[in-house]
Amino acid sequence: MSDSPKHPPIVASASGSLDGDDEIRKRLDKLREDRQPKNVPTEDEMRRRLANLRGQEYKEYSNAHVFAVDNRSDQEKMNDLLKQYAEESSIREAHDPAKDVERHATIRCLGCDGDLFCRECFKDIHDDEEYRGHQTKPYARKKTAQDSDDD
Repeated sequence: MSDSPKHPPIVASASGSLDGDDEIRKRLDKLREDRQPKNVPTEDEMRRRLANLRGQEYKEYSNAHVFAVDNRSDQEKMNDLLKQYAEESSIREAHDPAKDVERHATIRCLGCDGDLFCRECFKDIHDDEEYRGHQTKPYARKKTAQDSDDD
């Protein structure tokens, strides 16, 4: 390896500046100029392009809320998601299909392994042959403490 530099040394000029400074300054200005955005599309133009890419008419999707950016923090998003999950969970608990069937049932179908039905559902579920062939017995559920709260 040689000890000579790869580039020629920069020598100070009579004006006190370095010979390479002007060239470096020009190159830096050119780089800055090249990096300046020339034709930045407006938000409206980007919406039009997006609708076009999706194969949709822009006029149908001109509402801002369709393209709105979610500005919530990650913590706010997580809190909202947890709140939504808790609400959906409480809906499922409040409207448990098995409990709803039991609450409205008036018939136990012995031909369907003892499944419970209200009179109307029994007719809807069974075809003519099953309707006549399946034996039923009346069903009355036992009242619980929660029943007085539900009514």
